[in-house]
Amino acid sequence: SKFSPFWAVGLGWNIHHEKFMENTGISRLKIRGSIGTTGKASFQPYQSQTMFEYIQDGWYATGIGATLMALGNPNLKWEETRQFNVELDLSFLDNRIGINGTLYLKKTEDCFTTVQVSSVNGVPGHSYVMNGGNLENNGYSVGLSGVPVKTRDWQWNLYTYFSGNLNKVRSQTVEKYTIDSYLNGTALVDGEAVSSFYSYRFLGLNPANGVPVFNDYADRMHLLEDRELEDIVLMTMEKSGQRDPIFTGSLSTSLTYKSLSLSVNMSYSLGSKVRLFSLYEPILNGVSAEKNIRKEFVNRWMAPGDELNTNVPVILSPSDPDYFSSLVHFSSVTSSDISHIQQFANSVWDMYDKSDIRVVSGNYLKCSSLSLRYTLNTEWLRKTPFSNVQLSLNSMNLFTVSAKALKGQDPSQAGFAKPNLSVRPSYTFQLNVTF
Repeated sequence: SKFSPFWAVGLGWNIHHEKFMENTGISRLKIRGSIGTTGKASFQPYQSQTMFEYIQDGWYATGIGATLMALGNPNLKWEETRQFNVELDLSFLDNRIGINGTLYLKKTEDCFTTVQVSSVNGVPGHSYVMNGGNLENNGYSVGLSGVPVKTRDWQWNLYTYFSGNLNKVRSQTVEKYTIDSYLNGTALVDGEAVSSFYSYRFLGLNPANGVPVFNDYADRMHLLEDRELEDIVLMTMEKSGQRDPIFTGSLSTSLTYKSLSLSVNMSYSLGSKVRLFSLYEPILNGVSAEKNIRKEFVNRWMAPGDELNTNVPVILSPSDPDYFSSLVHFSSVTSSDISHIQQFANSVWDMYDKSDIRVVSGNYLKCSSLSLRYTLNTEWLRKTPFSNVQLSLNSMNLFTVSAKALKGQDPSQAGFAKPNLSVRPSYTFQLNVTF
C-alpha cells in the first residue's frame, strides 16, 4: 500500500481566563488533549519491489542473464500508530507552585519485522521484511515545581519530574528469533513487555566437581523434541524482568543566598533488571596474565562441600576429565538422538554467565551533578576591567546508590554488552570573566 491517510486533532482550554476563576489563587489552569494517527514506512524501496540485476560479465546464447538482487514484499503497508494524549498545567500562588501532568495511550499495528527465510528462495541475506505484530504503549509523566522560600537574600527552588511506561506485545510476531535474542531482551514475546529477557535456571553446583547445574531438561530431552525455540525457552528458562525501567525521574534543587548558589541534580530509575558482566567468558580459553580475573573467583568451588557455601563454580583445567564435556551443551550436538532439538545453549559456563543467579535489580539513585557558584560583587570590580567574575566548583556523577550485588558495576551498564570503564566522579573548577 503506497498511500494511507493520517490525521490528528487537538483541543485546549485556558480555564484560568474564565470569570469563575477570578480570585481563586490559581495563576494558570489549562487542559489540552489530542488524538490522531501517524505512519512509518521504515524500509528500503527494494524491500517492497522484487529487483533483479544483470550479469554483466557473462553472455549466454539467449542473451544477458539476471540474478535476484532483492525479493520484494508487495503486501507491505504502513506501520500505523494511534495515539491519545491529555495534559494538565496548573500553577498557583503567583506561579510559586506548579504541576504538569501528561497521560498517553498509544497502539501500533502492523509493526515491521524482519524474518529469516530459507536459502532456497534465493533471497540475499536470507531475510524478508513483513508486517507482523501489534504493540501497546501506555505511560504518563508528572512534573512538580515550587519555590518554598523567596526573600530578598534567600531563594530556594525545587523541581521534580517522573514518568512511567507500560508496554506489551499484543499479538504473535512472525519473526523467528535466535537464543541470543531471548537472552539479551530483543525478542518480542506475546503478552510480555518489550525488552523482557530470559535466563537459565541455576540449580546449584555439582558436589562432585563444582560444575554448575541447570534445569535444562537433560534428563527428559524427549520433551524438547520438535518444539519451537520459544517453547523451549519458556520451558527451560525463566523471565528475569525487563532491561528498560518502568519508572524514571529526576529531582533538582537550587539554593541561593545573595551571590552564593548551590544546585544539585539527581536522577533515579526503577523497575529494570541488570545482568552482571560475564564471569567465565573471559577465561574459557584459559587464564592468562593479559586479562584481569574477577575477584569473585577467590570464593569459587575448590573441594567437595564448598557448594554449601558458594555459588561460584570451579575453574577446570584442560587436563580435568570433565573439561571438554563442560564446553559443549547437549542441544548443540548433532546426533540422531537429539537432532530434533533446537539449540538453546552453548556450554554450562555460558549458561552460568546468563543464569538467573547473575541477574540483579537495576534500580538506582544517582547524583548527576552538583555545582557551587559564587559571583563577585560588582562594587569590587569597579577599578578593574571586568564587568562580571564568577567562580564555580562542579562535580559530575558524584555518587550512585544501587544494589549491593552489582559490586561496583554501574547499573546503567547492563551485562548485555562488553564491559566499559565504570562511571567515575569528575570535578572541575571554573573561572568565568566578562569584560
